[in-house]
Amino acid sequence: MMIEDGVVDYVDAANVSTDLIIRKAREFASRGIFSGIPRELPNRNVIRWFAVNEFLYGKYGRKMRFHIIPELTVDGSKISGREIRQRIIENNLQIPPDVARVLPDTTISILEREIERGTVPGRRNLEIIKERMNNLSQADLMEIAYLNADAVNSIVKNRRFYRENQIWAAFRKAGYGPVLTRLAMSSIEMNVRRSEVRDLIEHYTERGWIPPDQSVINVIRRAWFVSERVAEGISSKRANEMFQSGKHRVNPPSKVEAGLNLRRDEVKLVRDGMDAKIYVDRRGVLSCQIRNGAKIKSPMHLPAQMATYLRLIIDSHIIPFSAKVKRRRDGFRVLITINNQRKTGSEP
Repeated sequence: MMIEDGVVDYVDAANVSTDLIIRKAREFASRGIFSGIPRELPNRNVIRWFAVNEFLYGKYGRKMRFHIIPELTVDGSKISGREIRQRIIENNLQIPPDVARVLPDTTISILEREIERGTVPGRRNLEIIKERMNNLSQADLMEIAYLNADAVNSIVKNRRFYRENQIWAAFRKAGYGPVLTRLAMSSIEMNVRRSEVRDLIEHYTERGWIPPDQSVINVIRRAWFVSERVAEGISSKRANEMFQSGKHRVNPPSKVEAGLNLRRDEVKLVRDGMDAKIYVDRRGVLSCQIRNGAKIKSPMHLPAQMATYLRLIIDSHIIPFSAKVKRRRDGFRVLITINNQRKTGSEP
């Protein structure tokens, strides 16, 4: 979008050499990898920007000129955009003198103009975030974008939430960094569903803005490929590396059927075709929630490969899934549809 808007120069800060950034960026761009850049690489977000710039050259025939400047520190601490935004918000949307000293005059002018226009967002609605994190079930939280099973269980385990730092701590315990935590909090605040993010990514894919490794279908194919290799005794880390190293013929199933463990009194309440919701319980067991007045919860019985596949889909943050109860000869089961689109007909 920046290229389409006519941007020709991009300035960013990094504490590594430009040569290293360019070399690593071209390496990842040539392999079509943008979401799997190793965490241990310094300034990996700058490397990702460089790599995407290289990738988009094939679409637009031009790319932005990148300029890398040293990272600025004050009292030994690195200056970040997050800290600048926080300081301005805490100062009632006035740019404090200490912040103004580290910003270009043009940036200050743009910020002041947009603040005056009222286009700068204010604080988060923490009351809504806390209400949903304190009260939604695991299955309901699982439908929100950017929440994986570990995050959902950390939320449930650390209830109740009264302050923002408690929310950050819960996500940190689930292995979330600052960027992913903000995405998750925004999704909870605005009730953004996985399907909405999936639809946006598919739109970007059609426009040629999404690198191949980040397309929705590729995320699903990778999950199935990894589950196949894990079933063969290969580690998930190695299987993921294998998938990224070359092209593979993969035909992932769009539906998974699982057995249920229902008590006799629960069987009387369950009907064929009822909606069900999928989640991972505190023990890491794939489970199903059915509501018919009462809330019915059951672990799901799946072959090992299907369980791995479904868990990877759940932990993808963006791939939607839905489930319905199905009556079979041997009893009730649950049919899970992966990457479910809008309803077009009846389920088998």
